[in-house]
Parts: sequence; C-alpha cells; structure tokens
Amino acid sequence: MEELKQRLQVKASKLKRYEQRIEQYRVNRMYQQDQKRVYQEMSGKPGGEKVIPDAEKSVRFWSGIWDNDIHHNSKAEWLDDVRKELKSMFQENVGVTVEMMKSKVRKLPN
Repeated sequence: MEELKQRLQVKASKLKRYEQRIEQYRVNRMYQQDQKRVYQEMSGKPGGEKVIPDAEKSVRFWSGIWDNDIHHNSKAEWLDDVRKELKSMFQENVGVTVEMMKSKVRKLPN
C-alpha cells in the first residue's frame, strides 16, 4: 500500500511539473507577441475591459492645468549653462525601415 502511495505521489509531481512547463512556454510565447497582456494577466486585471473616461471631467482636468498662464524666470543662471552644453549637441537622423514598422505593428493588439 505504501509503495502505491509513493508511486502515485511521483506521478502527481511529474504531472504538476509538466503542467508548469506548459504554462511557462505559453507565457513566453504570449510575452513575445503581446507583453502588455502578460503583465495584465500577472496583475490580475482583466484585459478586455476598457474604461472610457468622462469627457467633461477630462476637459475640466486638463484646462485647469493648461489654461493657466505661468511666467517662469527665463533669465535663470542654470538655463545659460544648459544652453551652452546643448549648443554643441545635435540629433542624428533616425532611420525607420519598413521591416521595423512591420515587426512593431505585429505586436500591437487588434
């Protein structure tokens, strides 16, 4: 009887390891396709629900921030230092190829 219990435990643990490995492969595949969905699944948030914000609340919120005219000190000493440092720097052209766009678009959810 004891031997049968041990055999059963061995089979159960083997099955559990197998199921964990299958789940690991599933998550790895999903991560390669859609990373956002993996993190949503881990956090327990349902991915299908979309919360639509109230337009009126959004307008009030952003107008409270952007409609205020604020005048900053444009003659601050640190601004001159930053301007001097950035004078010699320039932005290089960023090359975007069709293949780069295709690979990123494939990862986007529908």
